[in-house]
Amino acid sequence: MKIPASTNQHSIDHIMDTIQTRFYHNEHKRFFRDQRFLLYTITWPASWLQQRGLRPSQKRYQRLITDRLDDIQKHGHPTHFMPYFPRYLLKCLQDHFKWHGEHLYQEFKHIRNALENIDSVLKQLQNNNPPADNHQIEVLAQTHHILSCQYRRKPAKNTPRQLSLF
Repeated sequence: MKIPASTNQHSIDHIMDTIQTRFYHNEHKRFFRDQRFLLYTITWPASWLQQRGLRPSQKRYQRLITDRLDDIQKHGHPTHFMPYFPRYLLKCLQDHFKWHGEHLYQEFKHIRNALENIDSVLKQLQNNNPPADNHQIEVLAQTHHILSCQYRRKPAKNTPRQLSLF
Protein backbone atom coordinates (compact mmCIF):
# COMPACT_ATOMS: atom_id res chain seq x y z
CA MET A 1 0.00 0.00 0.00
CA LYS A 2 1.53 3.30 -1.08
CA ILE A 3 0.72 6.86 -0.09
CA PRO A 4 0.47 9.19 -3.09
CA ALA A 5 2.30 12.17 -1.62
CA SER A 6 5.98 12.00 -2.56
CA THR A 7 7.24 13.86 0.52
CA ASN A 8 5.64 11.28 2.78
CA GLN A 9 6.46 8.32 0.59
CA HIS A 10 10.17 8.24 1.40
CA SER A 11 9.50 8.42 5.13
CA ILE A 12 6.81 5.74 5.10
CA ASP A 13 8.87 3.47 2.82
CA HIS A 14 11.85 3.81 5.15
CA ILE A 15 9.75 2.90 8.19
CA MET A 16 8.16 -0.07 6.38
CA ASP A 17 11.59 -1.29 5.21
CA THR A 18 12.90 -1.00 8.75
CA ILE A 19 9.99 -3.03 10.08
CA GLN A 20 10.40 -5.67 7.40
CA THR A 21 14.14 -6.15 7.96
CA ARG A 22 13.96 -6.14 11.76
CA PHE A 23 10.79 -8.09 12.49
CA TYR A 24 9.85 -10.06 9.38
CA HIS A 25 13.04 -12.00 8.61
CA ASN A 26 12.31 -13.97 5.43
CA GLU A 27 8.58 -13.95 6.16
CA HIS A 28 7.35 -12.16 3.06
CA LYS A 29 3.85 -13.63 3.11
CA ARG A 30 3.22 -12.49 6.65
CA PHE A 31 4.67 -9.05 5.94
CA PHE A 32 2.40 -8.53 2.95
CA ARG A 33 -0.56 -9.81 4.99
CA ASP A 34 0.20 -7.27 7.74
CA GLN A 35 1.18 -4.40 5.46
CA ARG A 36 -2.17 -2.58 5.49
CA PHE A 37 -2.48 -2.70 9.27
CA LEU A 38 1.17 -1.66 9.60
CA LEU A 39 0.36 1.43 7.53
CA TYR A 40 -2.62 2.07 9.81
CA THR A 41 -0.32 1.70 12.81
CA ILE A 42 2.45 4.01 11.63
CA THR A 43 -0.05 6.70 10.65
CA TRP A 44 -1.76 6.62 14.05
CA PRO A 45 0.74 9.09 15.61
CA ALA A 46 -0.01 11.56 12.79
CA SER A 47 -3.67 11.48 13.74
CA TRP A 48 -2.77 12.07 17.40
CA LEU A 49 -0.47 14.96 16.47
CA GLN A 50 -2.98 16.56 14.12
CA GLN A 51 -5.70 16.52 16.77
CA ARG A 52 -3.40 18.63 18.94
CA GLY A 53 -2.23 20.94 16.16
CA LEU A 54 1.35 19.69 16.27
CA ARG A 55 3.55 19.61 13.17
CA PRO A 56 6.89 17.87 13.60
CA SER A 57 9.31 17.69 10.72
CA GLN A 58 9.37 14.64 8.49
CA LYS A 59 12.66 13.47 10.00
CA ARG A 60 11.37 13.92 13.55
CA TYR A 61 8.20 11.94 12.81
CA GLN A 62 10.26 9.15 11.28
CA ARG A 63 12.61 9.15 14.27
CA LEU A 64 9.65 9.06 16.66
CA ILE A 65 8.50 5.76 15.18
CA THR A 66 11.94 4.22 14.64
CA ASP A 67 12.81 4.95 18.28
CA ARG A 68 9.80 2.84 19.31
CA LEU A 69 10.96 0.10 16.94
CA ASP A 70 14.38 0.23 18.60
CA ASP A 71 12.74 -0.11 22.02
CA ILE A 72 10.69 -3.08 20.86
CA GLN A 73 13.77 -4.77 19.44
CA LYS A 74 15.76 -4.18 22.65
CA HIS A 75 13.15 -4.84 25.30
CA GLY A 76 10.34 -6.70 23.55
CA HIS A 77 9.61 -10.41 23.71
CA PRO A 78 9.19 -11.82 20.19
CA THR A 79 7.13 -14.76 21.41
CA HIS A 80 4.48 -12.33 22.68
CA PHE A 81 4.21 -10.05 19.65
CA MET A 82 5.17 -12.11 16.62
CA PRO A 83 1.80 -13.80 16.06
CA TYR A 84 0.48 -10.37 15.11
CA PHE A 85 3.16 -7.70 15.22
CA PRO A 86 1.15 -4.68 13.92
CA ARG A 87 -1.26 -4.86 16.86
CA TYR A 88 1.67 -4.98 19.30
CA LEU A 89 3.34 -2.00 17.59
CA LEU A 90 0.11 0.00 17.73
CA LYS A 91 -0.23 -0.72 21.46
CA CYS A 92 3.39 0.35 22.05
CA LEU A 93 2.88 3.61 20.15
CA GLN A 94 -0.37 4.35 22.00
CA ASP A 95 1.22 3.65 25.37
CA HIS A 96 4.20 5.84 24.53
CA PHE A 97 1.95 8.73 23.53
CA LYS A 98 -0.18 8.18 26.62
CA TRP A 99 2.79 8.44 28.97
CA HIS A 100 4.93 10.97 27.07
CA GLY A 101 2.20 13.00 25.36
CA GLU A 102 2.65 16.10 27.51
CA HIS A 103 6.40 16.12 26.87
CA LEU A 104 5.87 15.69 23.12
CA TYR A 105 3.27 18.47 23.15
CA GLN A 106 5.71 20.86 24.85
CA GLU A 107 8.51 19.84 22.48
CA PHE A 108 6.51 20.37 19.27
CA LYS A 109 4.85 23.59 20.44
CA HIS A 110 8.19 25.16 21.33
CA ILE A 111 9.12 28.28 19.38
CA ARG A 112 12.33 26.57 18.26
CA ASN A 113 10.32 24.30 15.92
CA ALA A 114 8.60 27.26 14.26
CA LEU A 115 11.95 29.00 13.77
CA GLU A 116 13.47 25.84 12.26
CA ASN A 117 10.55 25.57 9.83
CA ILE A 118 10.95 29.21 8.80
CA ASP A 119 14.70 28.78 8.43
CA SER A 120 14.31 25.71 6.19
CA VAL A 121 11.78 27.51 3.96
CA LEU A 122 14.10 30.52 3.64
CA LYS A 123 17.04 28.30 2.70
CA GLN A 124 14.97 26.57 0.03
CA LEU A 125 13.85 29.93 -1.39
CA GLN A 126 17.45 31.18 -1.48
CA ASN A 127 18.45 28.10 -3.48
CA ASN A 128 15.58 28.75 -5.93
CA ASN A 129 13.85 25.55 -4.82
CA PRO A 130 10.15 25.59 -4.10
CA PRO A 131 9.46 25.01 -0.40
CA ALA A 132 8.67 21.45 0.55
CA ASP A 133 5.10 20.56 1.35
CA ASN A 134 4.62 21.09 5.09
CA HIS A 135 1.36 19.16 5.21
CA GLN A 136 2.92 15.80 6.00
CA ILE A 137 1.00 15.28 9.22
CA GLU A 138 -2.32 16.17 7.59
CA VAL A 139 -1.78 13.69 4.75
CA LEU A 140 -0.75 10.91 7.14
CA ALA A 141 -3.69 11.67 9.44
CA GLN A 142 -6.07 11.51 6.48
CA THR A 143 -4.52 8.20 5.46
CA HIS A 144 -5.08 6.93 8.99
CA HIS A 145 -8.69 8.11 8.92
CA ILE A 146 -9.34 6.30 5.63
CA LEU A 147 -7.78 3.09 6.91
CA SER A 148 -9.58 3.33 10.25
CA CYS A 149 -12.92 2.79 8.52
CA GLN A 150 -11.87 -0.82 7.96
CA TYR A 151 -10.87 -1.43 11.55
CA ARG A 152 -13.84 0.05 13.40
CA ARG A 153 -15.75 -2.34 15.57
CA LYS A 154 -19.09 -3.23 14.15
CA PRO A 155 -22.08 -3.56 16.49
CA ALA A 156 -23.39 -7.03 17.13
CA LYS A 157 -26.27 -8.01 14.88
CA ASN A 158 -28.47 -9.25 17.73
CA THR A 159 -28.38 -6.05 19.77
CA PRO A 160 -31.12 -3.57 18.89
CA ARG A 161 -30.07 0.01 18.22
CA GLN A 162 -33.02 1.39 20.14
CA LEU A 163 -34.54 0.12 23.34
CA SER A 164 -38.16 -0.97 23.31
CA LEU A 165 -40.74 0.88 25.33
CA PHE A 166 -42.03 -2.25 27.03
